[in-house]
Amino acid sequence: MTSTLHPGEQRRIRSCISQRVYELTKNRSNSSEFYKSIHRDLKVKFNVTSYKEIDRRRILVAIKFIESWRP
Repeated sequence: MTSTLHPGEQRRIRSCISQRVYELTKNRSNSSEFYKSIHRDLKVKFNVTSYKEIDRRRILVAIKFIESWRP
């Protein structure tokens, strides 16, 4: 049986996403497109309908994916 991310782990993922988007966009106005893209890529990579459904055992893989993500 798989276990999805707990609320604290979900916050950690959201924080990593925000940090990565900020690193890539700085003060540009197109950050919303980056958010859409990274969320879409997470869904595809982990075969889920939301990042919240990522298996807890794969959180470190998800974080590494986010940290190295490129649009």
